[in-house]
Amino acid sequence: MEEKIVIITGAASGIGKGIARKFLGENWRAVCFDISKKSLEKTAYDFNEDGFKNFEIFEGDCGTLASWQNLKQILGGGSEKIGAVINNAGIGINKPVQDLSLEEWNRVMATNVASVFLSAKVFGDILKKNGAPMVNIASTRALMSEANTEAYSASKGAIVSLTHALAMSLAPARVNCISPGWIDNGSNSPLTQEDHLQHPAGRAGVPSDIAELAFFLADNSKSGFITGQNFYCDGGMTKKMIYV
Repeated sequence: MEEKIVIITGAASGIGKGIARKFLGENWRAVCFDISKKSLEKTAYDFNEDGFKNFEIFEGDCGTLASWQNLKQILGGGSEKIGAVINNAGIGINKPVQDLSLEEWNRVMATNVASVFLSAKVFGDILKKNGAPMVNIASTRALMSEANTEAYSASKGAIVSLTHALAMSLAPARVNCISPGWIDNGSNSPLTQEDHLQHPAGRAGVPSDIAELAFFLADNSKSGFITGQNFYCDGGMTKKMIYV
């Protein structure tokens, strides 16, 4: 079987790392794109320990054109083997809107939204040529919010809109997005039973929940008639009516 390459942003931790692990397990070559050198090194160590060898780490800022161009240059002829791009990188700066600086707002938008645009700008022609899907990771925050999340929520709403726009522009390459809910990636304190049972599905999510859906959407043989869509993967929370 011909080797296929997947580029995954924010792949050094959390959901992105889970997605990279899924693709590696399915015999893809994974390019793990992240801004944190330390986290990338830890991810490389973990993947090697798990017996995965077919990956590369790339340190860069996905919110800048220079990093995307540098990645394309490093891949060289390998760019022609790109089979999917997963735009997962995301940050949040949660502050009262009066305290949130324009620089902080722009930083969130660059990492979360401009990165998706830049991936299409640099690799879009290859995606179209190969019929290679793009999967963007948005959030249920595109639909519902807590206080002081203006930058993050706005960025995730933009990803949903950018997804269906790119689905038209990059056709026949398919472009879809996933909106995760509460995903426990182990970076915070252990969840309580109450945390889990408030979900209609009976538990909070884990990175593999998103990874499985991302892989499905990247597989033309299984999801080839799906494009421009946003999939909520949240244990049912966006459908749950809550009264106090």
